[in-house]
Amino acid sequence: MPSTKHKSRGIHKKAARGLLHTFIPHKGNGYRPHLIRPLGLLLVLAAVLVLQFLAMTPKVGSVKAPATDFSHQSLLNETNKVRRQHGAPLINLNTDLSTAARLKAQDMLVRQYWAHVAPDGTTPWYWFREVNYRYDFAAENLAKGFQTPLGVVAAWMDSEEHRNNMLSRDYQDVGFGVAEGTLNGEQTTVVVAMYGSPIGDPVLSDSEVLATTEGGMNPITRFGVGLQSLGPFTLGSIALLSLTILVGLLAHAYRDKLPAPMRKSWKRHHGLYTAILTAGLVAMLILLYGGGQIL
Repeated sequence: MPSTKHKSRGIHKKAARGLLHTFIPHKGNGYRPHLIRPLGLLLVLAAVLVLQFLAMTPKVGSVKAPATDFSHQSLLNETNKVRRQHGAPLINLNTDLSTAARLKAQDMLVRQYWAHVAPDGTTPWYWFREVNYRYDFAAENLAKGFQTPLGVVAAWMDSEEHRNNMLSRDYQDVGFGVAEGTLNGEQTTVVVAMYGSPIGDPVLSDSEVLATTEGGMNPITRFGVGLQSLGPFTLGSIALLSLTILVGLLAHAYRDKLPAPMRKSWKRHHGLYTAILTAGLVAMLILLYGGGQIL
């Protein structure tokens, strides 16, 4: 009877052989790794679909806390990181402003609008007054559809007016509000940032307040921001697809060692075609799930 040690060694050899056949082009697999053969590609696609289904599964309820890590502290950390990089003093997390921002985020979902000013004319400064935060300067940044705090901050930093709000030395305090729900028929996460500097005098008139205007991202910027804002399931999909690209390119490097009939057909460049098509799928995932909108 084989010893346990020999059995273990045999299992390890089989596993190593399986990995070699799956990922590395060599004589034993005809220089066609199993990962980029039809069955392997089908399994990769199935795994990506499952991961994206998990990423997109809607949550029950119209307004609630987000499933991703959009804690006030994580948003503050990202904000102060860029302030530090630009030589601005660190900003403080203010609980009153966070309450105001949360009320604004929930109000947008409840009343179904995506704007600084509500349909009935309610301005952002109404929420400052609701929590009795009296200010000398104030501003608001909005974001929706992002999966990570890093993605939100990256998008704001790409817009001049949003960036000015984030980096301005006029603001000592910031509050964050996050709510997840359905907005205009789309399941999304809304993030509100309210910036301010407190004073002991009555609230200034709206005309004296700094506010951000609408911002957008061009496709190239959106792609870059998307890389920073992907959720864990989408990141898993991209990691699997990136491995497939690597294996495809590696197989293409061995195309001259393929059997003669394959070298004379389109299959000679099968690895390259696989890598190109998979790279296109990666780009699509980043553009679809890595971006969002700012206001």
